[in-house]
Amino acid sequence: MPQRSYIIGLNMKHLELENEADEISEEILKHLTKAE
Repeated sequence: MPQRSYIIGLNMKHLELENEADEISEEILKHLTKAE
C-alpha cells in the first residue's frame, strides 16, 4: 500500500515538472518572438 502512494506522489511530482516546463517553454517562445 505505501508503494502505491509513493507512485502517486511521483506522478504528482511529474505533473508539477511538466507544468514548470510548459511555463519555461512559453517564456522562451516570448523571448524568441521579441527577438525577431
